[in-house]
Amino acid sequence: MPLHNGLSAERKKSARPWSLKTTYRGTQLSTVCDLVFAIGDVTRRKRYNFLVEVDRGHMPVERASLQRTSILRKLVGYAKAWEDGLHKDGFGWQNFRVLILTTSEQRVQSCIAAARKRFGDAAAGRIFLFGTMEAAKDMLGHQFIDIDGRGSRLIGT
Repeated sequence: MPLHNGLSAERKKSARPWSLKTTYRGTQLSTVCDLVFAIGDVTRRKRYNFLVEVDRGHMPVERASLQRTSILRKLVGYAKAWEDGLHKDGFGWQNFRVLILTTSEQRVQSCIAAARKRFGDAAAGRIFLFGTMEAAKDMLGHQFIDIDGRGSRLIGT
């Protein structure tokens, strides 16, 4: 099934059909991912949906507030969209995860630390997987890192 089949009619007409708009503690958050893909696992009869955020290391991982752009602001936007079920209503998906690809292992660890500080043990933090751009060479074989610092593959996670 193509990714766009589950999109609402309004989203299909949109110039940015994969954008997520939500409000977190009075702050309007709008997130547009860099890439969208899905992997079907026929043995489990499951589909894994992914939104990909490509971080080239130019913006801060976190700032004092969510008013200005940062990696953490994007993560909060994705997490709030997941909590609000926007993926079900807007995309027609039952699940999704956010794959954060960045420039270095050090940056991966900084992103994980910021996410862990913000989300703690909350379920919303479990949608994130982190890795370097190198991981894109072997997406299915690579062990991405989750918010708890554990290795996790795209399928079966």
